[in-house]
Amino acid sequence: MVAAVYRELSRRRKQRLLLPLLHSAEPWVRSWAAAHGLEFAPEQAAPVLEVLSGKNGFVAFGARMTLKQWREGKLTFP
Repeated sequence: MVAAVYRELSRRRKQRLLLPLLHSAEPWVRSWAAAHGLEFAPEQAAPVLEVLSGKNGFVAFGARMTLKQWREGKLTFP
């Protein structure tokens, strides 16, 4: 479902609609928005993932792995 939503936003060239989600109170929402934001707004998205990666738990692990894959050029977007 998430991938389908992102594909539709991309098709319409409306990915920037995700940027307000970088400030969500929910860490999972921030993580998802930031991971996808790396494609079109890395200067805004990467710092969010950096902050999340410094925490504990699954969100932090996901943020660390996302940043690692992105920095290695291995991150692909749906």
